[in-house]
Amino acid sequence: MQFSIPSFRDFVKCCDISSTFHSLVCGTRDNSLMFCSMTSHSIIKIVDLDAKPIQLLITLSWGFTVVYMRSLSEGKSTHYLAVFGTNGYLIRKVEIENSVKKMTTWRDEKGFDFVLFADSKNKVFAFEAFYCQIGNPIFESSSNVINLSYMESHHTVVTLCENGMVFFIPATFN
Repeated sequence: MQFSIPSFRDFVKCCDISSTFHSLVCGTRDNSLMFCSMTSHSIIKIVDLDAKPIQLLITLSWGFTVVYMRSLSEGKSTHYLAVFGTNGYLIRKVEIENSVKKMTTWRDEKGFDFVLFADSKNKVFAFEAFYCQIGNPIFESSSNVINLSYMESHHTVVTLCENGMVFFIPATFN
């Protein structure tokens, strides 16, 4: 073991590491995000959330942390996507209709970060990370979506479904 970072928080439920930004972001069971420095081996900032972080990723160009989180109130689940800067400050938070199953990121030729995700209804969405404007789905599958990626060289979303079908969806984002 090279080092450890004591959190003094509840269990880690999700995390991502960025070698580019020398950072580690963890989402904990007690509704917080821990922004950690891999250089100083310390916690930089803890953000208390009003929902439970389920999945997160750090974008490639700008180091945004995109978090899918869920809250439960009076037996009703509410789903959100939130974007945080490298310093842990909230940039945007939007409510979404369904839970997120898979999420990935890529950067375009101009260096802008994008996010691709599939929801529990097998709808696939893509958006520029900073603005977090989800919009309409770019694809809907009748089979369970099990993986996603974006082929930058071909400007194509690739969706793998449980039934073995692979869909190639041309998609250019400006």
